[in-house]
Amino acid sequence: MKKIQLADPKNDVAFRKVFGDEAHQKSICSFLNAVMELKEGEKVTHAVLLDRSQNPDSEGAKNTIVDVRVKDQRDHQYIVEMQVDSEASFGCRSVYYLSKAYTRQLQKSEDYAKLKPVRFIGILNFNLFNDDDTHYVSPHLIINQKNGKNELNQLAFYYLELKKFNKELSECSSTLDLWCYLFKQGTKLEELPIEFAKDEGVSEAIETLEKHKWSDAELLAYEQKRDFDNNLQNNLTLSREEGIKEGIKEGIKEGIKEGELKAKQATALKMLAKGLLMVDIMELTGLSESNIQALQ
Repeated sequence: MKKIQLADPKNDVAFRKVFGDEAHQKSICSFLNAVMELKEGEKVTHAVLLDRSQNPDSEGAKNTIVDVRVKDQRDHQYIVEMQVDSEASFGCRSVYYLSKAYTRQLQKSEDYAKLKPVRFIGILNFNLFNDDDTHYVSPHLIINQKNGKNELNQLAFYYLELKKFNKELSECSSTLDLWCYLFKQGTKLEELPIEFAKDEGVSEAIETLEKHKWSDAELLAYEQKRDFDNNLQNNLTLSREEGIKEGIKEGIKEGIKEGELKAKQATALKMLAKGLLMVDIMELTGLSESNIQALQ
């Protein structure tokens, strides 16, 4: 077997090296087709990179930059976002990104019939949805609740929750399985498994991620981004620990026993992660606003 040392595709520098380069058509098309399970005649066969910036429409409005934005041979758009750190509001953010891309297709006086579909794909290194852990990919479509049909099919969201992907390489039965294995376990590989040869796009991504082929400048940017992410995560962990200690002090002042308080805090943390309103968390846990704020 061929010896390899792969960069982490979850790192922004590595991720955009794979999906942010039009030269890597096989990788981009393979991934998009696998996530959306597109059939022959619907598959993406060519991808053109679009501007990642989504500048505000008016002064003072929010500016956004996506990881990767492409359009295919039919002018359908795809936004692909890698999110490593847990973010309770990621669902809202993805709707915002997609909405911008969709509404900006038309110029003044142009007909609505010219609008093309836009798809959002989020690759998450955390669980966004509290559901069955066996389903690591979840498509979110506009469905008629009476008949189950997807007739308003201009917009769609696909989320890959890597924490829910627990397959061994020998268990990977689809191209999407191979992609998720690469995202989650790629840096642990020391030899190139024959399973990756099943798909040209995945194989191309492996070649792209081989660090010995990178320039010194690319390796430096990759290492700097990795260090930044690690420091950020360490700071978040430290802040969370300090917040819990402060919350215990506040809770004891309010007459709550320490054991009971820790249980309430654990529940509050889960609610915060899900984006619940402060007033609802206070009502459901019985904690004060100051105690909950200390956890953030």
